[in-house]
Amino acid sequence: MTTREIHLELLLSKPVVDSTGKTVGRIEEVRAEQQGEEWIVKEYLIGYAAVLERLSAWTIGLKLLQGIKAPTLIITGDSDIVIPPVNSNILNNKISGSELKIIKEGGHGFGYSHAAEIVKIITDFLS
Repeated sequence: MTTREIHLELLLSKPVVDSTGKTVGRIEEVRAEQQGEEWIVKEYLIGYAAVLERLSAWTIGLKLLQGIKAPTLIITGDSDIVIPPVNSNILNNKISGSELKIIKEGGHGFGYSHAAEIVKIITDFLS
C-alpha cells in the first residue's frame, strides 16, 4: 500500500454521524454521493500542498531546534498515527540533552488515555 493510499484510507474511512448520532456512512461514501468521486483527487491535492508547505517550515524549524539549551522533555505515543513517533525521535536527536519518553500503546490522545503515566513522567522530569 502506498503512502497516498494509507492517507486516503485514514481520511476516508472515518464514519459520518448525523445530528442524532446515527452513523450515515463513511466520509468517502457521503462526499462522493454529494459531490462526485473527483472530490477525492481534489482533496488529496489540497492536502499534499499543505504537507509540502509544512515540510518547508519543518526544515527551518529543525535548524532552530539545535539552539535549545533548556532541559526538554519529549513525550510521544508508540501508536500515534497522526504524529508518528519518528517525529519525536528527530526532535530528541536535534535537541541536545533532551529526554524522550515513549508511551506504550499510546495513540494521539495519550494525554487522556494515559493521564496518570503522563503526570508521573512530567513530575519526575521537573523534580
